[in-house]
Amino acid sequence: MKLLLQILALFCIALFAQGCATPYMIDRGRDVADVFTATVGIGAGAKARIGPLQLGLLGCADVAGIRLGQWYYVDSIDQHENHLYPFAADGALLIVGAEASSGGQLALKRNKTYFAVQPFLITMPCSQIKPKRKYSVHPVEYFTQFEMVLAVGPSLRLGFNPGELLDFILGWGKVDIYDDDVEIKKIESNHGLESTSAPPAAGTLETHP
Repeated sequence: MKLLLQILALFCIALFAQGCATPYMIDRGRDVADVFTATVGIGAGAKARIGPLQLGLLGCADVAGIRLGQWYYVDSIDQHENHLYPFAADGALLIVGAEASSGGQLALKRNKTYFAVQPFLITMPCSQIKPKRKYSVHPVEYFTQFEMVLAVGPSLRLGFNPGELLDFILGWGKVDIYDDDVEIKKIESNHGLESTSAPPAAGTLETHP
């Protein structure tokens, strides 16, 4: 497992260092970043989570790190736009709690942001934050996340998501099980618009009412 993590980390670094900026490779880079969570913040307590099952006594807010497939820090907030700001907070009181995680507009487009409630040990599907204040159930990848948080003033959150690892591997074959390859979708959408607005072929007659 340690070797696998090192290989994935080196791949991610090499990918961006070589400037692989095609839509396909951008999506692959984000997919590999989805596999890991490593953030620092402030708070007190500890919590462990395996999918929806979690237990802990914690009050914590993330400040910076890699989560939801991207690097972020709180000072990057754009206060001039009505955006969903990079933010993550945890509150756990043994068998009850709540958790929210937002990574700004990119995470919003990739269906990664969420708000979760924990009425009794198990985090219940509550809502996934969507554009224009629409809501749906949790993103599926929430249920395949393993992570732990330790906070003694400063906090550290570490996580690994085997479901996201599978999404990354299958993504090379253009199989997007977590529906988060937004760059490829953007290209496909543009091609669809171009095909519907294409001029008539030479030799054809246009009819007008």
